[in-house]
Amino acid sequence: MSAPQYLSRGIDYLGDLGAKLRDLQGYKTLAHELIQNADDVPVATIMTFDVCDHALIVDNNGIFSDCRQVARHECPWKKEPEKGHRCDFHRFRYVAAGDKRDQEGTTGAFGIGLIAVYQITDQPELISAGRHWILHEEQPENKRVEVCVGCQKCNNKSLPNTRFIFPWAKDPQSLLRQDLRAETLSESDIETLFKELDHTLPPSMLFLKRLRTIELKRNGQAYRLFQRFDEGDSLILTDGHPSNDKVWHILHGDFSNEADLLRAKHTGRIEPKRSSQATVAIPEENYYY
Repeated sequence: MSAPQYLSRGIDYLGDLGAKLRDLQGYKTLAHELIQNADDVPVATIMTFDVCDHALIVDNNGIFSDCRQVARHECPWKKEPEKGHRCDFHRFRYVAAGDKRDQEGTTGAFGIGLIAVYQITDQPELISAGRHWILHEEQPENKRVEVCVGCQKCNNKSLPNTRFIFPWAKDPQSLLRQDLRAETLSESDIETLFKELDHTLPPSMLFLKRLRTIELKRNGQAYRLFQRFDEGDSLILTDGHPSNDKVWHILHGDFSNEADLLRAKHTGRIEPKRSSQATVAIPEENYYY
């Protein structure tokens, strides 16, 4: 009797990436995903969107957690009882792995926001905690993350704690554009993105946990500064002009008993970190965004 034969079975990586991207269309979705991921960083309070002629640059004052063994296939923190989740750099290496499900105090699904940026870029860059990584999704798996050994971008003394650089995807011959079946960006698209950010950023701050300031820039020049001020069970969203201030009243609730019943009924399907607290924001007046 002859020995059985085997064939490989895997995933069409770019096909899967393209399918996920098509579910995340829209500049508003892109902004929300990036904001949510920044808000999950424990010390992040300030975020900046800079729409430049060459790229979208997104900064925040948080910093990527680092297990200091980022070259390993699996993050050692995953097996540490006091952590139980990957460091941020390992999360960055795994697309939409859902590792945030195991970490308390987080909202976003790390990796989803990064997928959304492929609407606008072919080659995302990350600079944080002394590391500069450049993504090349069209390359074989072992060459998709380029580790910069030092350049003008990452040696800039004025760098924030964390910076993402998303060069505009303008090349119609780009292999990644073709494989993802994604459109290139025109100058009018970039202007549309800028206007969408101006419109989207204020209401996106309503349910944030940590971020209190989001700045919008154009080619490095300040355009608008959005801030959130909390006062008891109310908050004010402002762009610096008192006439534009918007007051919201916050209602808090908890359904812990019902949550326990749901977890018991659906064992293993609801992560322990999922909060049973609910928050509702009610505008003092009728606001239109």
